[in-house]
Amino acid sequence: MFLRNHVRSSQYDDKVEEVELLEANPMYASVRRKDGREQNVSLCDLALCPSGDQSENATLTNPGG
Repeated sequence: MFLRNHVRSSQYDDKVEEVELLEANPMYASVRRKDGREQNVSLCDLALCPSGDQSENATLTNPGG
């Protein structure tokens, strides 16, 4: 998953960083950053990583259909 990076020191810093999803509820998610820190973030700040398998993304975004 990708996490939006709100604090950037310059315009050349990454806008998103890849994180590992630990658990989630309807409003927040617990994620682990690459440096090992764990953080609670809003689901609005998360996005799925692009992949070649579109059927997996469809299942994650629409589990009922």
